[in-house]
Amino acid sequence: MHSFPFSTQGEKQKLEAMPETNDLIKNAKVHQDGGIALLRLDERADTTAAINRLRPKFKVLFDTDEPFETIVEIKHEIYVAAQMLAIGAGKKDLGSAKVIWGGSAEDKISERLQRAVDEVEKLCAPVLKGDSQ
Repeated sequence: MHSFPFSTQGEKQKLEAMPETNDLIKNAKVHQDGGIALLRLDERADTTAAINRLRPKFKVLFDTDEPFETIVEIKHEIYVAAQMLAIGAGKKDLGSAKVIWGGSAEDKISERLQRAVDEVEKLCAPVLKGDSQ
């Protein structure tokens, strides 16, 4: 088992304390980089669900849900990459680690997410200011 530099001691402890109910959890404890990413996704499931509940209303109001689609795509890419790392498959391909942890000048996920947030803010600004059509 190795320690991944982007995790906290508390996250490592939570991961270690999880019951080994399936192979993914067992492997996630061995390959903690993917395990920590999966743990973080799980801990943010309520936030993700809340965002998803806003999507239909947003589409009705603004006639688009493209920013939400981008966010869903990004979450899926991170989830798949985390699973690949958690089972050890991502060790052969650093692409999975880059998808999750980013941090480089070529972090396309961060750029895509920021564009989605910017688009939501741009569309919502007139409504929030009371200048809606």
